[in-house]
Amino acid sequence: ACTNGLNCRPAELQTTGQHAVAHEHVPAGPAGVGGCASPIVSTFAVTESFAIAEVQVGFRVEALHRDLLQVDLTSPDGRTVRLLDDDGRSGTDARNYDVNLFDAAALSVSDLLDNQALGTALYSQNARPVEPLRAFAGADSAGIWTLSLCDVSSGGAEAAYIRSRLALTPRLSAAPDSAWLFRTAEVNQADYVTQTVTINGWDAAGNYAAGLSFDFIADNVAPVIDVRIQVAQMTMGDPTVVLGGAVSDGGPSTTVEIEVHAPGGITLVNAARSGDTWWYETAGATPGLYTLWVIATDLAGNRSAKGPYSLEVTCLPAAPTIASILAEPAGGVTGTVTITTRLNNTGGELPAGLLVGFFANGVPVATAAAPALAVGQGVTLTVAWPDVYGGDFDLRVVPNVPSTSGSLLPLCAAPESLNRTVSTQDLVLNSAWNLISTNINPQNPDITVVQRPISGTYATIQSFDQGALSYYPQVPAPLNTLRTIDALHGYWIRVTASPPVTTTLEAARLLVVGEAVPDTTPLALDAGWNLISYLPRSSRTVSEALTNINGYYSAVMGFRGGALSYYPDLPPEINSLKSLE
Repeated sequence: ACTNGLNCRPAELQTTGQHAVAHEHVPAGPAGVGGCASPIVSTFAVTESFAIAEVQVGFRVEALHRDLLQVDLTSPDGRTVRLLDDDGRSGTDARNYDVNLFDAAALSVSDLLDNQALGTALYSQNARPVEPLRAFAGADSAGIWTLSLCDVSSGGAEAAYIRSRLALTPRLSAAPDSAWLFRTAEVNQADYVTQTVTINGWDAAGNYAAGLSFDFIADNVAPVIDVRIQVAQMTMGDPTVVLGGAVSDGGPSTTVEIEVHAPGGITLVNAARSGDTWWYETAGATPGLYTLWVIATDLAGNRSAKGPYSLEVTCLPAAPTIASILAEPAGGVTGTVTITTRLNNTGGELPAGLLVGFFANGVPVATAAAPALAVGQGVTLTVAWPDVYGGDFDLRVVPNVPSTSGSLLPLCAAPESLNRTVSTQDLVLNSAWNLISTNINPQNPDITVVQRPISGTYATIQSFDQGALSYYPQVPAPLNTLRTIDALHGYWIRVTASPPVTTTLEAARLLVVGEAVPDTTPLALDAGWNLISYLPRSSRTVSEALTNINGYYSAVMGFRGGALSYYPDLPPEINSLKSLE
């Protein structure tokens, strides 16, 4: 067979009748690896004699820095092949080798970036050695083979040799029908170059056959990487192109990857591409020092690397903290709650623009932007929460939520949110007198705050606690005796507004905001008259609701557009107050 019409030589005949052999070397215990002046040498005595077609070497060593190890294999006739060595790029911190080395493996040892676990399966990772083992092809197998191992740093690898294996496959010497093999001459610096092989055959009688040919591509040249953009520092969270350039190769396609050594570990990501131009953009999710390598691989698997490049990702040392959450009814807008929070800065200077998010049961309610805050400063933020008509809510205030464009302030540490459970009750009021109570203790019980939703629609609020209490919105504050609203008492409200439409009796709505009071909460009763609340959320008959004080009361009065009464000594059909709600 001839390559490109030249270098004609006989094909190699396949052989039969001989088998591969394997020899293991296992020391009495793990042997510490020293410097290369006194390497560990293990020997394999091979008694079988045949011409070698393939060599495989299994190797297991425990090492803190495996890239500092140098391993050589020497045949009986003195040929030496370097199996493992420092590849000249990152990875010196990877641990352990548990490899099976042979020329046809898909990955080279320089492709192995992670630590290797020393499990029960021996030599579990296939890889190509630093130098090809085909250097032993054709040599006689019989004799003493030696495997030498040393630490090029004289102890920095912190390694212990565990075991190794030598496997030899014979070259066949007798030709079965149509079995032959042709190896081309070594190709020097071919970058995706077409090669033509022409095959000629003849037999012992001189009969000749010629003209069968085929093409293959030879490529042993790695891509060339050109770095034109390098950014040494960026702000965390701000997407930035930190590396960029071009790649060239004689083949039709290449891949460009970025090996990222981040504070949290090592990852391999594909660079963005446009033709031969490549770039790597990152948002820098974690602050700290990054080390970047550019790796280009062509269609034939030839690989080149360029680096390292340092990248520092910076952040803001500010520490925004939510100190409190206050929920109150808003005035003038039906069903609206005002949420007020206190934001303090306990870290470094905080620039203006921090966005604070307000959520109710996980649903966004509103956002508020904080001004610039120096160390130790704080600010009170207030937002409106609309369309609230009763229910229980988990309010959560979160500092540094994304803006509409998705951007965040690059804080060094994620600030913690603050939660508060808030319950609301929506009470419908008719014109004239209303007798009401609530099962919500207002977070701010001040009557001037609680009455905000009905401001301007009523004349007075009355109550009773060992005597009459009253609140008139037009009267000076010191003259009013009813100053707070709670969930333990009942209240009379005289509404002066009229229903907005004739089809409803509703003239106003009172939204109470605060903490729900359990319906099992005991209510203290004084001798004589008491004006108390009804806490359960569902109605009950009067006798059922007051079971635990049977015999201790003589009358219960209510009101719904008119007076209602219940006397426990009267027949049920005579009482006009049938249930409490």
